[in-house]
Amino acid sequence: MKIFIFTDYFLPGCQAGGPVTSMANLVTLLEEEFNLVIITRNKDLGIDEVYKDTKFDVLTKYKNFNIIYLSEVSKNSISKVIEKNKPDLIYLNSFFSLFTQFVLIHKLFSKSKLYHHKVTLTQ
Repeated sequence: MKIFIFTDYFLPGCQAGGPVTSMANLVTLLEEEFNLVIITRNKDLGIDEVYKDTKFDVLTKYKNFNIIYLSEVSKNSISKVIEKNKPDLIYLNSFFSLFTQFVLIHKLFSKSKLYHHKVTLTQ
């Protein structure tokens, strides 16, 4: 199952604090069970410079994480990522995030379907 995780900030960023660490730990815990892809910004919180030596808008690896760093956070960029990659499930990390708002707008106006799956985690 391919799961997209939309989060405002992720590694190598650290300025957003605990949420970055929590998300990294969650992905590390679940990466053997699921195909997880993190979609995030291309720079850290409060920093104007983009991450160096990083490709944007394509699937890339950072350490053991599959990540798509977006060159811009917009409805169009998020819709393109969803339509191109067709995730089975989308995890929205924050209710107040622009990512959440744009994913929900995409869902509302898109002709494609975001499928709902029952996920059971085993120990």
